[in-house]
Amino acid sequence: MYRLRDKYVQLSIIALILAIITTFIAIIKSYYLLILFSFLLISISLIAEALFLNIFHRQIESLKQFIRAIIIIILIIFLFIKF
Repeated sequence: MYRLRDKYVQLSIIALILAIITTFIAIIKSYYLLILFSFLLISISLIAEALFLNIFHRQIESLKQFIRAIIIIILIIFLFIKF
């Protein structure tokens, strides 16, 4: 159980760091797809955090984080199809 918590925390941190890097590159180079990829990384981080919270039996907070991630993924898909 302890290793699983560490994996979720590491996944969340790595996804956020990659999101920050790709966001800066997307802003500098004006790449639309990198911005969508940054949002996808943020949603992956939210899902990892939701799974982390679920380990501690905090289902309400976990469900809120998971719903936020799903909404972001739906918006990414909509924007990808739209443009």
